[in-house]
Amino acid sequence: MKRIMGVLMLGVSGLAMAGGLQSAGNAQEVAKQREARAADIAFWTGGYRGADLVSGRFDCPAPAIPELSRTKAQIKSVSESFQAWQQCYNGFVAKLNETVAQGSRIPADVAGLLTPAEAQQAAAHIERVHASLAAQAQQNSAEVSARFEAWRDATEQFVMADHRARMMERAIASRRAQEREGQQYPRTQPTMGSSEAPPPTRP
Repeated sequence: MKRIMGVLMLGVSGLAMAGGLQSAGNAQEVAKQREARAADIAFWTGGYRGADLVSGRFDCPAPAIPELSRTKAQIKSVSESFQAWQQCYNGFVAKLNETVAQGSRIPADVAGLLTPAEAQQAAAHIERVHASLAAQAQQNSAEVSARFEAWRDATEQFVMADHRARMMERAIASRRAQEREGQQYPRTQPTMGSSEAPPPTRP
């Protein structure tokens, strides 16, 4: 199963440079824009939780895995459920790695309003969020994989034991049928000689 690989890093210097651009503009205009976009600045410096990375097709709820399955239909259902979760998880891994590799996720119009300190704060916050998502995903993956492997082992043992039991039942049933047939149609034993005296011969 895939794991989230690579170092989760974000280009802090790029954000800091973007934040520094505001000094080149009109201070009053920048102040107005910062006030208008205060919610966006607060979101990227502390409110972002990575919801876009764990929603929609990247929302991968853990499959229901019992201790073991006893029928072919149950085995098929659990296997398909696990495979669907695995595909979703692998998609999440790919998306998260792609997002981290792309660097800053802050829209340019918001990044341009950040102060250098806010840019550093936003970069550190986003990196922590991504690292937390990666750690949680790996933990969930390990737990689901462990449950699936335990289910698979228990189910295989049950199937093998059930197969042996059925074979034994068939052997016993066959032997009993042969015994009943033998009682109904007993075999005749061949005669070894006759107890009657031979007829007398004429002189």
